[in-house]
Amino acid sequence: MSGSDRERDLEAVRRLVDRVARANGVGTRVEIHEGTVDRPAAADMVVSFDLSAGPGWERRLGALAALARKVLVVVVPNPERVGASRAAGERWETLAIAPVLWELGRVREHEYLAIPRAVAAIARLRGGTASSADLRGATGAIVRRAARLHAFVVDTTPRTPQARRRLRTAEEGGSKKAPDV
Repeated sequence: MSGSDRERDLEAVRRLVDRVARANGVGTRVEIHEGTVDRPAAADMVVSFDLSAGPGWERRLGALAALARKVLVVVVPNPERVGASRAAGERWETLAIAPVLWELGRVREHEYLAIPRAVAAIARLRGGTASSADLRGATGAIVRRAARLHAFVVDTTPRTPQARRRLRTAEEGGSKKAPDV
């Protein structure tokens, strides 16, 4: 990925984070860490931009969710993108990540980010927008196949005893399901 692509990706993530922060009443103090963080602190909103698809990703995602008091934003490379890596262990599958996210909280929305300018221009010519807001029809198919990133916004606020048990299970670092009582 070129440096300009990385900058456009980061800008798309920043716009999403700003919008989600406003919608959830979260202060927008942002700390960006490259690589792993020794002792991450709990926050109202936690954003994961570089979670690798390798072994143990479920445990790492659970640990991040345990840090998020209100919202977890997970941004992964778009597996539907034309030319996405097909190598096993390097590729995200939406059908694999979605159930794990639902165990951690309620997936409030998902959005395709870093949509190429040419796709946005084509969408405008067709009288629409290159947005994840409307993914039906030809424009939606183009967006899904062209966007570099796929983001998920997960509400991690535990509202029921069962949700609190799930969060405790995630904090313990396993994908073990809490018994329903």
